[in-house]
Amino acid sequence: MKIPLAISILLPVSVLAAQQATPNPPATASIEGTLTDAVTGTQIRDMVVTAHGPGNPAPARSSDKGAYRIAGLGTGAYHILVSPDHGYISARRYIHIQSGQDLTAIDLKLQKEAIIAGRVLGSDKNPVSGARVTVRGLAYLRGRPMMGSQSYDLTNDLGEYRISRLNPGAYYLEVDLRRIEIHKRKPLAGKETQERPPVMANIRTYYPNAISADGASLITLRAGEVREGVDVTLLKEKTICVTSAAVDPIANDLQVPTIMLSETYAGSQSLIASGSIKSGDEFEICGVGPGLYRLSAYIPPPDGQDEGLRYASIAFSPGNREVNLPPLNLQPSFSLSGKVGVAGANPEDSLPTGIRFSLEPKDRILYRGEKASAQEDSNGTFTFPALTADPYWLDVFTVPSGYYVKAATLGASDALSVPIQAASGARLEVVLGSDSSSVSGQVNDRENQPIADATVVLAANPPRSARTDQDGKFTLSGIIPGDYRVAAFTGLQDGLAEDPNFIQAHFGKATELTLSPGASISTNLTAQPVD
Repeated sequence: MKIPLAISILLPVSVLAAQQATPNPPATASIEGTLTDAVTGTQIRDMVVTAHGPGNPAPARSSDKGAYRIAGLGTGAYHILVSPDHGYISARRYIHIQSGQDLTAIDLKLQKEAIIAGRVLGSDKNPVSGARVTVRGLAYLRGRPMMGSQSYDLTNDLGEYRISRLNPGAYYLEVDLRRIEIHKRKPLAGKETQERPPVMANIRTYYPNAISADGASLITLRAGEVREGVDVTLLKEKTICVTSAAVDPIANDLQVPTIMLSETYAGSQSLIASGSIKSGDEFEICGVGPGLYRLSAYIPPPDGQDEGLRYASIAFSPGNREVNLPPLNLQPSFSLSGKVGVAGANPEDSLPTGIRFSLEPKDRILYRGEKASAQEDSNGTFTFPALTADPYWLDVFTVPSGYYVKAATLGASDALSVPIQAASGARLEVVLGSDSSSVSGQVNDRENQPIADATVVLAANPPRSARTDQDGKFTLSGIIPGDYRVAAFTGLQDGLAEDPNFIQAHFGKATELTLSPGASISTNLTAQPVD
């Protein structure tokens, strides 16, 4: 039987055109590997593995032999993340994948969690139950120090605590009774003076016996270490009362100011006391020990509304006498507008788009109703809708390729190196440079073999870092032209890449680079191990 050859040419022309115009779909890629214990080499089952990158590939779970596979990946860069579970901390790998590529042996070695445990005793040496024990670590965010809370536990009736799921690193241990209350101030019966005298009491204590992190000892934990016997005896010091009032002329019975007293850290806060007091009523907070504090009062927007925040705060450091602070006069939030420009650009030139901005409070968290993020529009303008009078750090994100933030000013003040007071009424001006430089290259070990997942650090202000992919390759882009030093490390803990003390100690033999405007430099680096 003969097959008629003319069948193909009898198809309608429109069908043929559609067939010719339909492109082949891009080939998807996949990765696979094995999860093992970093010390014993044992294969680890039932761990969730996720690929973060282009698209939204489904996560995988490791098999009985520790194997995993993720399919449906597009072209681009991915972070492969293993979620913490079964006594292991999280792990990650950085890869770059091509269209249709099937990568194998993307293996991850998981480290066991570290654990710290001990007892809390009062100044009388008796166990303290219900004390909050917090593990805090000093990290750096875009070059700024930040004291963060890693985890916490409450002591039992024997004063015992146990904190797990800790990454290897150096930590401060903070112990706080958290029994301070806020209440309406009552007159002292039979007293001519209203001043409350100091009272000796157990206060917040940092291991082993300091009243602040500045005088505390760091506790360094290795992966998988179980550190027992980390006991803390609470210090007994003079504590005082803090008095003030929150005043809001438009508050009603349904809008009662929330009062919060927090001890401040670099880039963070720790809540000491909170409560609600009617507008205009004088309140007191007794049992406050030495430290740096911020007292704040706020009324959030009504339920279901995005606007209407009212807020006031004051920073102070108590002495040995009662602190009488001025009233907290709540003020409505306000907006801050800004403009993006490009250095040397003509007025008719188009502006880069997609830039996002964030204002981070200097020493506290964001409150409900405070809106401190913005995105530029097609005219290069942006607006932060609801801010307070407190100081903020400016951060700029998603700057397009080829550009960098050259300058940012609020009125006559530099908005990049110091916190800004957004209540000044001035406009925020952000200037981009369009002549950014880049550094790429290869990281090898001393045997000249490529190293995956090494950390490349560029000593800039703030420092920049990148991870090598499965072939040891890296790229750092959007760099301000200038003179730099660059080095590569293995075993670098998260956060150390931006620590100025680490850079000072480990960059003695770093590679020196001069990046001219618009330059793209390639360099090979030998990785240094970090103990």
